[in-house]
Amino acid sequence: MLVSVAVLLVVLVSVTLLRYCSIQGRHQNATDEHTVAGLNSPRTRNSSARGRLAASPRTVPGPWLAQLSSCWIVLQCIRDRRNRTVHALHALYGPIVRLAPHEVSLADPACVRQIYITGDFDKSDFYSNFSLFGGTENAFSILSADLHSTRRRIVQSSYSKSTINRRANMIAICDCISQAMLKCAGEPDGRGRSSAPVNVLDLFKNLTMDILTGFQFGEPASSHFLSQPEKAKVIFDQYHTQDDLWWIHPYFPTLARFLCPESLSRAISATSSWLLSSLRLSSSCALPGVVRQLRDSGLSELETASEIANHVFLGYQTTPVVLSYLCWQLSIHDSLQEKLRQEILQAAKSHDYSSQDYYSKPSSDAPKVAMALVPHISVLDKLPLLSAVIDETLRLYTPMPASESRLVPASGYLYTPSSSSYGDKSSSYFLPGGTVISIQPWTLHRDPIVFSDPESFNPERWLINDPEVLRLMNRSLIPFGAGATLCSGMNLALTEIRITVAAILTNYYLFPSNKTTLKDMEMTDRYSTRPRSNFCYINFEKFSPN
Repeated sequence: MLVSVAVLLVVLVSVTLLRYCSIQGRHQNATDEHTVAGLNSPRTRNSSARGRLAASPRTVPGPWLAQLSSCWIVLQCIRDRRNRTVHALHALYGPIVRLAPHEVSLADPACVRQIYITGDFDKSDFYSNFSLFGGTENAFSILSADLHSTRRRIVQSSYSKSTINRRANMIAICDCISQAMLKCAGEPDGRGRSSAPVNVLDLFKNLTMDILTGFQFGEPASSHFLSQPEKAKVIFDQYHTQDDLWWIHPYFPTLARFLCPESLSRAISATSSWLLSSLRLSSSCALPGVVRQLRDSGLSELETASEIANHVFLGYQTTPVVLSYLCWQLSIHDSLQEKLRQEILQAAKSHDYSSQDYYSKPSSDAPKVAMALVPHISVLDKLPLLSAVIDETLRLYTPMPASESRLVPASGYLYTPSSSSYGDKSSSYFLPGGTVISIQPWTLHRDPIVFSDPESFNPERWLINDPEVLRLMNRSLIPFGAGATLCSGMNLALTEIRITVAAILTNYYLFPSNKTTLKDMEMTDRYSTRPRSNFCYINFEKFSPN
């Protein structure tokens, strides 16, 4: 045990020294004001201290270990504690906190726009380690803002709302959802209720993967996990192995070859082979998918594979988690569930389906659960309670709640609290070029200044008639990121969530299962999260409209 701890400490110290040398080298030609490898306030930024924060009451607040090394915050990542640790530090120190000699975290929502949307803040080196297939870059891993913008334009057009809403795509999406609804029925217990609770986390993983891969590769080359759950388990087991050891490549890139266990190497190889075979099969599909569009744009096979692999990995980690938490909350809040059901049914009654057969005519021979009561996505988009429930789920259960790190440009960045709620205007801090700066959704979404009783699930907060409060809440809600790095798959994810929730509530009642407890549903503390138990059981009972 002592040997393991000693090895880990040596590794952490090595990484700290490597990062220090990298940052110093990258900015060696900058002015003295910006080469200070510390984070000083305007009054102390000309301090002669280099390599750490100056020990002054005016420097960025934080734990004393953060002045010396990044080891302690990396250790929190390895122990699955970073998000909650950073959140606790903001509660203790305020809207700006030092995490390491060259890294700070902000919790002021007004900074989102400047750092992620309008400012010249490139991604940090953290993202470069998400290049795949032998280091082939994708939109997520490209660091340069200009290069990222070029690649993003290519990718984003494939996931536009107009593309998703094409009739062929909507039929394919709704066909997958219909198949998933059958899995909720189970065997009746004599009261119309499924005799066994359904693990909706697994169900929604299969559903999301079928929708996502069908959209990317074309239906013949899609995963077909809903109809082949054994195949799904094999692939997801490989992804789970990668998820459990996610921190190795981002935090120990130079040592990854020594730290990676054989199980991780096998898992990466297995999922890569599966995706490449699906990508090559997609060339024979009649309907063009995202793969075809990316290849037609000039991307090579490996560049396309890197993009697709990134979308698949992030997709399976996000949408199923949101759907699981949303359905779980509806199962334990029966009055909210009924209000939402009635909103959807009322919308269905007032909608003209005469020119739309997206839900009534399957594209396959799969049996269909009745979809006639599911309004079209253009109607679902406008339902206020449905939007409120989704927003509240994304707020409290953001599937990617961790820090999104950026680099302060060479000119530096002066942080000044945006309002008296976040501190005195005179308490500004100058952050020199090269400083790693980040904001984590976990903390923004739990800001008591913006969200009253932030740990409670309360969709009604989004229905208040107060434009200013709504503006502030929407400004702080960033479950899909912000600006140029806004999640490319956001439109597809929201379409799946809205139609799936509508399909469930117009076919079933949801009840909590004694196989899932509050402790089971506690969120893991990682870059991407899920229920700690890795399951979410819900009971379903058939609903029949009057």
